[in-house]
Amino acid sequence: MPTIPEVENKTKELAQWIRPTCNSATFEWWIAEFFHNPSDYGIPRNWTYDYAFNFTRNDVRALVARELWNLPNHPDKFPACYAHLPWRFKEAISRGWFKTLWPDAPSKKAIHEWLLTCDRLITNKMSRHIGYKWLNDPELYYIRSITRITGDYVPRSMLIANWLLAKQDWAGWNRRFEYGYGPNGAMRSISPKDLLDEIWDRDLVNGARTKPDTVFRSVLARSSDDRLDQLYKRNLPFKAMPWSEKYGVRQIKDERSLVSEASRLSNCAAGYADECRDGSCYIVVVGNSMAELSPSGKIYQHLSYHNQDPSRKDKDALSKWYYECMPLTYQAVNCGAVKHWVADIAIAANNQIRR
Repeated sequence: MPTIPEVENKTKELAQWIRPTCNSATFEWWIAEFFHNPSDYGIPRNWTYDYAFNFTRNDVRALVARELWNLPNHPDKFPACYAHLPWRFKEAISRGWFKTLWPDAPSKKAIHEWLLTCDRLITNKMSRHIGYKWLNDPELYYIRSITRITGDYVPRSMLIANWLLAKQDWAGWNRRFEYGYGPNGAMRSISPKDLLDEIWDRDLVNGARTKPDTVFRSVLARSSDDRLDQLYKRNLPFKAMPWSEKYGVRQIKDERSLVSEASRLSNCAAGYADECRDGSCYIVVVGNSMAELSPSGKIYQHLSYHNQDPSRKDKDALSKWYYECMPLTYQAVNCGAVKHWVADIAIAANNQIRR
């Protein structure tokens, strides 16, 4: 049975036989010819894959079309309005997998408008970074009209996104919540905008109609001193993540460790205990920083002391772990942070080679 790289090499040779100016019918004839007679193109038939290939006609079509037009299909069969999107998106569109690109989208029309807007932004050099950011996090595109409140915050779900849109005119966004006295005896307070990252679906007891005061009081209660003492004494185990620990990246595996690490880094990660216990998220420690991963493998946030940006060393360690220890099915999830770190590393390596 041929390997995937062997099939890719042969399809590149096939692309040299096909003219980019050919019509869609001619293109389909070549694809069918390659698929039904692989031995004519250097892939010998034998009993191991005589009746069951390890590649499909769609795979061959996408590989050849990518060589010819950087598209997953013939230009006549692919919408021109999506031509500038990244390859993963174009291939999903070609196969009709729109829903996989934005599983929680409110409608197919919303998906089309999202992709169309991102495609237009990508074609403009000045707005390209915004287009890629919205492709990575469609929820960020969905709440683009209220960035005055949310900033760069990315909602964890569409339920939270709809709640934010419903409460955008709430008068308390600039008010501070008091949540107890600090070590020096002064009353501590915090802005609701600083608590957005801590909101989970279970905080919205009445969906998008939940009062903001109720939501933020629930968030603060999870990080109260009494709650942290209870977690430290109870020390229940967390669900193990499906990825190995390597390069200094290790999972926090119980409530006591979570409380200790959150105290060391002076952040609010201890409030994620319930989600870590049922597998809704995984918290890993990377040097002097912590990262939150979703069950799908997306890195939701990576922060250091007092929720500051982590050091370059910690970023590189997480990037290396992500791309070497995580299966390709999880790497398919676009993670903006890791993608930019890896891009920076690649640029630095190329510059070093040129020198």
